[in-house]
This record gives sequence, C-alpha cells and structure tokens, in this order.
Amino acid sequence: MAVCERCGKDAGVVTVGRMSLCAGCGASAPHPAMAPPGPPGVPAPPRQGPPPGPTPQDVSWGEPPPGQTPGPAEWAPQPGAPPAWVPVYGPPPKKKRSAVAIVFIVLGVVVAAVVGAGVVLAIAQSEDDKDAAEAVDDFSEGATETFAYTPPDGSFTIEFPEEPRSDNLTQPIAETDADFTIHMAVARVGRLNVFQAGYSEYPPEFQLDPQGALDSAVAGGVAENDGTLLRDDETTVGFLPARSFAVRYDDPGAGVELVANALVVSAGQRLYVVSVTTEDGAREVFDEFIASFEILT
Repeated sequence: MAVCERCGKDAGVVTVGRMSLCAGCGASAPHPAMAPPGPPGVPAPPRQGPPPGPTPQDVSWGEPPPGQTPGPAEWAPQPGAPPAWVPVYGPPPKKKRSAVAIVFIVLGVVVAAVVGAGVVLAIAQSEDDKDAAEAVDDFSEGATETFAYTPPDGSFTIEFPEEPRSDNLTQPIAETDADFTIHMAVARVGRLNVFQAGYSEYPPEFQLDPQGALDSAVAGGVAENDGTLLRDDETTVGFLPARSFAVRYDDPGAGVELVANALVVSAGQRLYVVSVTTEDGAREVFDEFIASFEILT
C-alpha cells in the first residue's frame, strides 16, 4: 500500500473516474494498478498477450479438423444440399403458368370459338341470302316473330330470331386435372348470320378476376381469329361487369369478311357470352338481340 506524500499516512488510494486520491487527505496519489516507471533509457517490458496456441487450420464444410477422427454427426459429410450460404449456380427454374393464367387463356379461346364459329355452323343453311338479310332487318326492327330461350339451369333468357339449337360440352383445362363446362345456344339465319348465347363455367378452385377474365375474353376473340378490334366498350349487365366489342375477320370457309359483335359478362365462376355474326356488322341487330338478354340467377 503506497504512503501519501502529503499527509504521510498509509491510508490507501481511492479511485474517482480517472483520478487516484489519498483516502486520508484527498490528495492525488499514484494509481495502485499502475507499475512504477523503469530506469531511464530502459524500454518497458512488452505487454503480455494470450498464451500461444496451435496455428488455426482451414476446415471446409463436411470435413473433420486435422488430427481429429470423424465421429459426431456434425463432422460427418452431410447428404443433400450444402448450407444456405453456399452459392448455387445454374439456370433459374422455369416458371410455371398459374392456374388462373391458364383459365384466362381458355376464356380467350372459348370466346374466339364463339366469335369465329358463325360460318361453320351456318354454311349448310339453304335459305336465300337476300331473304335472310330481310329477316335480320325485320328482327332488328322488332317486326318479326322471336323464339325465347332459357337454358336447362334457368340461368338466363334471350329472344332469338330463329329457334335455336343448344348443347353442353365439358372440356379439360390444360395443365390441370379440372374441367370447365360450356353451354351454347345457336340460331342461324341464312348462311352468314349467326346468333349465339351461352356461358362457360369454371370450378371453384379457379377464382376468376372479373377484369382479367373480360380482358382475356376480348384479346382471345381478336387474336385467335387473326381479326381487327373495331370497338371495345366497358359496360354492365345489372350490377355485373361486362364488355361489348366487335371484331372483323376473314373467314376462308365462306370466302367473305365477317363482323362479330359480342357481349361478355363476368359473373362469379361464369363468363356469359352473347354474339351476333353478320357480313355487314350492323349494330342495330346486335343491340336488339342483347336487349332481350337477362341473367336470372
């Protein structure tokens, strides 16, 4: 214990912050932890570090340290992929098309088939084209007899200018195990005038986005027929979102250019489709047809 140079007492040292004070008189005193300086010209002894140990060895993943025998599982070569921090090189995985995207593609194809199927269904009709044109004009003016149609499930009603034929089809959805259903009613007036109304319905696991479904339907109706979009109008049927559009396309089977006016309506898991295919694309005929269209359920 150091003797204070001021009071001469061996009272000990008190440390306050970085200062060392005499416990008797409070005068500054040497810090007990500090070693006294050595003789002039003699360097201070080097600081003592940690005791020397073995030279560190590089150990790769899955290998035991040198001099040790592999034993515990942590040193044994591990099956499977290396740790997450090890870079893995190679091409990125191929993106899978989502089920919703597949359904939208199917929507487009279905509408394309409706838009472009007019002549295929009407080509065998024997009625004279002139008489057919007059019949279509009479229908657009509300001056002819109509035929009411309601599908078996009672989901909608519409008035045709001729008695329609109807059919149900079940089709698989590509890249899935699911199916979708198509119901379509068709009436022909002459060779080139075709009236159609129906729907495609999708299973519950495919939650259709209304806007996406309508976009895909319009795009498919144009692309699959290599046609020209003449108009595309947003509208509604009741409270349901819908699109009314027209496509001009060449039909090689009939050797003529046709115009299909179509209405698509998004209703939950269903997409309703109503269309009129004619040579002149008269809007009045289409307007009269969809004016009688009503979704019931």
